[in-house]
Amino acid sequence: MAQPLERRRIIMNFSTPPAPEDLHGVGISVLDSMPHELVVFCEDMDLIVEEFAGREILDELDVESEFDLLAVYRDQAEKMPGVVSKRGHTTRALTIFRRPILDLWCDTAEDLVVLVRNVIISEIAQANGFSDEEIENLCTVAAATNSL
Repeated sequence: MAQPLERRRIIMNFSTPPAPEDLHGVGISVLDSMPHELVVFCEDMDLIVEEFAGREILDELDVESEFDLLAVYRDQAEKMPGVVSKRGHTTRALTIFRRPILDLWCDTAEDLVVLVRNVIISEIAQANGFSDEEIENLCTVAAATNSL
């Protein structure tokens, strides 16, 4: 079992940009210490790291630039975007997009772990009907309880 972020130091000194495996490791650490309000939405969830969202996802979400989409949370088994499978169980997946996250990281100079944590919390909460104010509070509480 992975240790919560407050008990484990993640050292990120990169001479090259973080690889997909690096972001996946950060994402797993974030998921291990999710705010309790979001834990139910993360059960049996796959975490996927891709370079960019595909054109079909960008079109579906009416996103113009591939750099504008940081993550997508899906809680249905979909054959393709918008077409739900009739299987008996629900598949949850969170896909984070590496290049847009790295671009934002460079633009903001925010700590990468904090940035990824806020992206993950925001995407899962927004997909499950939380208000902007509730999402901001979840990020604030997560920052206060997770000593990086």
